[in-house]
Amino acid sequence: MADLQNGVPTEWRTGIDIARYQSAINIALANVNIPACLVDCSQPCNNNHLAAIDDYYSAIMTFIRMCTDDCLPLLKSNKKNKYNVPVWSDLV
Repeated sequence: MADLQNGVPTEWRTGIDIARYQSAINIALANVNIPACLVDCSQPCNNNHLAAIDDYYSAIMTFIRMCTDDCLPLLKSNKKNKYNVPVWSDLV
């Protein structure tokens, strides 16, 4: 488990602007369009609804990855994974 101080992981405290990351996430997610069929769904899910859910999820994940790439450093690791973000697996 991550060592937290004031809710911020130790590894993130030096040189990382958490407020910038939070702001970027807030702005990015505000730009994700919520499909109307998901907001006022009164019928059983059909293929159109399932596709809308998939598209909505993909849009959210794309924005999160973009913000993470822009705002958070990558861990140096022997593993070949460009998404090694400090403490991410400990907090998520």
